Amino acid sequence: MFHRPKFLSMLPRIVPRIVRCTTAKHCFVLIIVQFLAACEGTPQARPPLLDSRLAIVVPARQLTPPLASTLEFELLSSPNDIQTRVDLIWYYRGQFTDAGAEREANEHVLWLIEHQPRSAVLAAPVAEIASLPDRTAHRAAAVLWEKLIGERDNAKDAKVLGHAGIFFVSSNPAKAAALLEKAVALDEHSLTWIRHLARAYHALVNTTPLDPEHRYARSAVKAYEQALAQASSNRDKADLLIHLSVVAIEAVDLPKAQRAANDLVNIAPQLTEESDRAVALHAAHVALGRVELMSGQDDAAIAKLREAADAIKDRNVFFSQLDLTLARALLKKGHKLPVLEYLDVVHRITRASEVSDMISEIKASMLPAGQS
Repeated sequence: MFHRPKFLSMLPRIVPRIVRCTTAKHCFVLIIVQFLAACEGTPQARPPLLDSRLAIVVPARQLTPPLASTLEFELLSSPNDIQTRVDLIWYYRGQFTDAGAEREANEHVLWLIEHQPRSAVLAAPVAEIASLPDRTAHRAAAVLWEKLIGERDNAKDAKVLGHAGIFFVSSNPAKAAALLEKAVALDEHSLTWIRHLARAYHALVNTTPLDPEHRYARSAVKAYEQALAQASSNRDKADLLIHLSVVAIEAVDLPKAQRAANDLVNIAPQLTEESDRAVALHAAHVALGRVELMSGQDDAAIAKLREAADAIKDRNVFFSQLDLTLARALLKKGHKLPVLEYLDVVHRITRASEVSDMISEIKASMLPAGQS
């Protein structure tokens, strides 16, 4: 039986997708699919929780715009199809030129938070809802998580507490740390909770300027070491060693930072992807250079900066986060030429505006007085 109210209620979601249709045939197919969905009756407002084993993190297929739109309509009558939601989230996150794609992805993440808060995908970076550019979605997610962690049934649910903690790492690291500490206490063998607890402590380092005893940095070091002890894959180990080498420097534990960086140098050749090897070696040499500089060895630090540049030169490298701390520290000490050479290499790879601005400032400062 056709449900007219249901069909009308779907129009706010239908119209934007029809507008983006690439062909008349595509539009016709979408309208028919939607009509059929409306004939199937109204789905549950809040479907029952699925077994956590059904929550899949990786996409099962590559989507095209027509297929993505068709799957969206199918979800209206089959909202519990978690794999389809995961596929769509990955698809939308990859649509960098579509202004509405971020909002579409966030809608699915919000659905998962409300209906499947134990889903493993909520621990993955692809499910992150940043406060910018979609402030509305971020606020909605915060409200949902606050409600969930306030429910008595979730007080001892490591997955709900852990996923909530992961969400709050960027916006409220103190709350994130408290939630993730509870998740670790409930499930002490979970690499996911320990890794993100370390991230929360590290975020507190960056948001707590007055911490002379470096307590958050030391807590982050301990958490990263715990995570490292549980990590099995070389890629996980490399990622944890990168963070450990950085936070150990912030804890002013230079021997530990040096050991982590040297371990990273040793594990880098075992990584499968060229980009992973290059990023690991770059991070290791940057950390070793910072240790040398903090020990008063400027020449040794410059040598490490050059090794960091050599690690990424003429390679296909993707940086999830660019670490320019060694370059900035050397620049403050007046070592402009080696820093400029390093930044030229980094800029050819990343085209980052931050790097180009630094290059321009250094070159301007090297001009004779009166020239610009």
